[in-house]
Amino acid sequence: MNRGAGCRSVFTNNEQRKYFLDLLAETSDRFNAEWHAYCLMDKHYHLLVRTPEANLQRIMRHINGLYTQFYNRLEGRDGP
Repeated sequence: MNRGAGCRSVFTNNEQRKYFLDLLAETSDRFNAEWHAYCLMDKHYHLLVRTPEANLQRIMRHINGLYTQFYNRLEGRDGP
């Protein structure tokens, strides 16, 4: 589970949701992550993942870092 900084929205449109889901697919291959469920809401998301290689921290850092960069470029923002 992760929330937007300052209770701000994480997803404001379907393009952002699609990019996030594409990131999940990419991390599945790159980090050997098994995604079992997800729930994307405007201000936060929930993920259910199995990590056979015990690399959850790396996976989440990767997803959150890339998505934050994408979101900030799209929304003309900076920061977390």
